[in-house]
Amino acid sequence: MDKLTEYKINSYLIMDEVTRHCLELTKTRNRMKTKGSVYWFLNYTKTPMGTRLLKKYLSEPLLDEEIISNRLNAVEELISNTQNLEKCEQILDDFCDLSRMCAKLSNTTIYPKDLYLIVKDSVRLKNINKIIKQFKSKLLKMDEEKLNEVIEIAEKINLAINENSSNDIKNGSIINDGYDSNLDYLRLELKKMFCEMSNFELKQQKITGIKNLKIKHSKIIGYYIEISNSKQHNIPKEYYKKQTLTNCIRYSCDELKNIEIKINNLKYRINELEYALYCEIRKSASKYTQTIRLLAKDIANIDVLISYSRCAINNNFVKPKFNKTKINIKNGFHPSLMKLNNEIIKNDTNLDFNTMMILTGANMSGKSTFLKYNALISLLSQIGSYVPATSADVSVLNRIFLRQGSTDDIINNNSSFMVEMNDLKYILDNITDSSLVLLDEPAKSTNAREGGAIARAFCEYLLEKSNAKVILVTHNYELTKLENDFPTRALNYVIGDEPKVEANEINRKIKRGKINGSYALATAKLAGLPKTVLEKAKKYM
Repeated sequence: MDKLTEYKINSYLIMDEVTRHCLELTKTRNRMKTKGSVYWFLNYTKTPMGTRLLKKYLSEPLLDEEIISNRLNAVEELISNTQNLEKCEQILDDFCDLSRMCAKLSNTTIYPKDLYLIVKDSVRLKNINKIIKQFKSKLLKMDEEKLNEVIEIAEKINLAINENSSNDIKNGSIINDGYDSNLDYLRLELKKMFCEMSNFELKQQKITGIKNLKIKHSKIIGYYIEISNSKQHNIPKEYYKKQTLTNCIRYSCDELKNIEIKINNLKYRINELEYALYCEIRKSASKYTQTIRLLAKDIANIDVLISYSRCAINNNFVKPKFNKTKINIKNGFHPSLMKLNNEIIKNDTNLDFNTMMILTGANMSGKSTFLKYNALISLLSQIGSYVPATSADVSVLNRIFLRQGSTDDIINNNSSFMVEMNDLKYILDNITDSSLVLLDEPAKSTNAREGGAIARAFCEYLLEKSNAKVILVTHNYELTKLENDFPTRALNYVIGDEPKVEANEINRKIKRGKINGSYALATAKLAGLPKTVLEKAKKYM
């Protein structure tokens, strides 16, 4: 950590934990998998830094329209120059995790191989800088002064560190030849000793008459002369036993021992010197940690903007516009459904300041999906991304509340209905005029009469006490009567009017109106419930 920075919560759109869970920002709600989440369809990042930043952006939609517009303009510029976009993608694909490497560098736990990655990434930084220089957006720029600093330290590392060094920093082979004269001298002396060892081996072959005699090495007993049992009659007197095996005996002698001592001494001195030199280089490189980290942030930001651009190109997303009070979306849809190759139903949304949209319709008509993608289009707009629609003109929201069903909370001793009531209270306590409230069957975890009464009273409170934009999805026909009491603010819409559910044919286009029926029996039949169950259910209706 280089420094502490102030986190200002009033700079970001606020979403409570339940809303984030319902929107499936990084994990799906039911299976807790990445596939199907918002992050999944939006993620075309190439670097680990970009991947993390994308998740951060998703959890922190912006409120500052100028910063949002800067991101959108950068994306627009990238989309208009796909050739340079593709070049950037190719370079980004090879970047290491510079941010994590900075952490290792600052706490001196970095290995030589990782340190050498600065050399490789400095080349990539230079190459991508040449491309992004052609763009006008400030968000697609890098600090050239800092880039030159990294190139400078990279050159020093390249001179010193062996590209193929191991992660064993105390066992040699880290520093390049020619970097340090003392190290070069010791390495030359070591080579001489190995030559002396080879000459000693030839000498012993002549003395013993054993042409295939070899000097070998073991970590346990060091250097030794191995002679098989069948040739034990040719053993010189100066040999002494080091180890006896089933098929052979291993020997040594004073001359071999002296050579071994010199070799081990030289290896020790080389390793000690290499480690000292490496520590110096590491210390020198650590002074540039903050510089590398800042460039890593630049790369991460560029990676995310390129990811937005690639997503927009591949899925025909559009650049959103902003106004002060309305949400006007033309042909909006849920982007995950497109990537999953599921059926896409596009619908319009027109929500003004202090308007409540009451949506009724058949089961399986897409009401819950409609809720989600309206929230997502606003969210994507405020992270600076293009959106899944033909056109989108939206206002900047400071809060989103989404509630879709509830389960009990055993840990806090709350029933499912109590959880719902706590959720409704949380909304009433925190709602603002710039909020978007999305409700799927409020107060349904109790009997229909009492739950409907609470839902009606809650909706009336929202209409009377707040100017927030609200979308309410319900099978409770009583709630459609709100339009009679608030004719300019509560507007009824219908989806799935007169469906042929048995044939899985549902008109999923939204229009003004209301419907008194959910076609639940048809859906149950489609699910495969036994005929006897369906017939009995029909009698009870």
